[in-house]
Amino acid sequence: MSDKHIFALYTNHTFPSHEYLGNNRLYTFTEADLWHRINHVLRIKQDEEIIIFDGTIKVHVRLLDNAKKNVISFTVLEAAQEHPLKPHIHLYQGLLRREALSDVAYLAAQMGVTSLTPVISAKAQRSWGGQKEADRLRSVMIAACEQAKQFTIPGINEPIEVSALPEHMKSINARSLYCEPEGQSLLHVLNDITQKKYTAINVCIGPEGGFTDQEQDILKNAGAACYALTPTILRSQEAVAVCIGAIRSVLGRAEQ
Repeated sequence: MSDKHIFALYTNHTFPSHEYLGNNRLYTFTEADLWHRINHVLRIKQDEEIIIFDGTIKVHVRLLDNAKKNVISFTVLEAAQEHPLKPHIHLYQGLLRREALSDVAYLAAQMGVTSLTPVISAKAQRSWGGQKEADRLRSVMIAACEQAKQFTIPGINEPIEVSALPEHMKSINARSLYCEPEGQSLLHVLNDITQKKYTAINVCIGPEGGFTDQEQDILKNAGAACYALTPTILRSQEAVAVCIGAIRSVLGRAEQ
């Protein structure tokens, strides 16, 4: 791989199997948006290397002559099947203002969250924007995955009520937690997840103002433990960064 920075770019094109995309295979497909980014935004030239991924397969390529409009041609240097990081982290995020929720989506995708589920709670200050908002958040996540070279894109689920969390978080060999300043130290859960082979971790982060006492009771009855990230109050975006960042940091790629 070259010492020069290598861009990672998402494609809407679905690649065939990574076995088909063997080393040194020539491959061509048509995609207007990606062609425009390569040639007119990033200005990547012939013979330069990039990574193209479709959310399932990552292909490290050397570009060929892309003078023909919307046609992308390259030599495959390496192709690999991609899988979500393990253990799976499912983020249940109290519905936030649109800009704040976009920040959460970006951070979550950077750190390899498996899914994002908005949660309609008592302190939510707006309604969900439907498929249009889901599509916007997916675009945000794709940009984050490109930046972080995290080649699987988190799923975005339909919003649920807090009362539905116990059913959604119910899973064999899963660890569930939520974050509030009065909780116990996060160190306890970090020690736990490094010792036990959980298949999934459910992380619940409240909206602006946090979960109500009644909502926290629902979480506790569902088996979720309360942890404090800092002795101070964080914004939801910061709570996501601290909590999921800490979990991914202590696990590294040992579970992959």
